[in-house]
Amino acid sequence: MYFAESTKTTFAYFSEIDDDNVGSRGLKSWFKKKAKRIRRAAISAGIGSLFGGMTGFATGGVFGAIGGALSVGVASGIYGYQNNAVSFKYSKRY
Repeated sequence: MYFAESTKTTFAYFSEIDDDNVGSRGLKSWFKKKAKRIRRAAISAGIGSLFGGMTGFATGGVFGAIGGALSVGVASGIYGYQNNAVSFKYSKRY
């Protein structure tokens, strides 16, 4: 549930903030141009909300989970969009 809400909010936020005259080019052209960036921001927001929710639940219960999921998810999504990268990375070292 947190992942879906965070992703939906991320899409709405970046659609408003990055409006570079969509009407003249068309939505399909705009989306093709921004698809990778938006996808990485959504993945970052989802992962951030998951880890923020787990950390918040461990420290503050249910309300901590909600606050942690929202704050870390949005911050992670913004970072992912601005840097065109997924904000969390996993590497397995042996």
